Amino acid sequence: MTRIRLEFESLSILRDKLRWNIYFVLATEHPTDPDKMVLTVMPEPFIKMGPNSKNRIDFVPQGINTDGMIVLEREMPADGTIRVRTYLRHSRQSTRNAGEVLHDINKEFGDSVIETVLGLFGGTTPWIVLSKAAFAIVITILRKVNDRDLGFLSLDENFTDEFLENGELDRSAKFSTGDAELVWTWAVIQ
Repeated sequence: MTRIRLEFESLSILRDKLRWNIYFVLATEHPTDPDKMVLTVMPEPFIKMGPNSKNRIDFVPQGINTDGMIVLEREMPADGTIRVRTYLRHSRQSTRNAGEVLHDINKEFGDSVIETVLGLFGGTTPWIVLSKAAFAIVITILRKVNDRDLGFLSLDENFTDEFLENGELDRSAKFSTGDAELVWTWAVIQ
């Protein structure tokens, strides 16, 4: 079976501000249960951008044959389509971390959360598993978290045979608010 990987290569904040404490909330379909979604917060620690960064970060490649920060790695879905959503957030608390944000989200879901699992898509990132019905309230929950919303971005992809032959797709887009731009790559893993 073909494995694919999602990597974030760079992030540019298109607003005037000297200091940012940035994190992503990612959501995607569960790799083995079509009735469930999974959600995580990354990276840990959050991205600290100061005046010298000029509101841009180029993610340092980690591992072999990578171009940036590895977000997830999984087997190619049978239908060749993957759905990934990312929300960009600015923490207003300098000491806040991914675990706290996940805890805040988790407690809002209550009984809808099935479990928290580690390493679901490679690495040691914790993912919250929840029903697709419960996922519909993620936006409401994120509004309750007292962090600045910098927008939403769909990273959905319908992979073609050309992708499998070339082994890589490079993409970029602005978040829904227009406040930031992300460059990402989908890659075939050998």
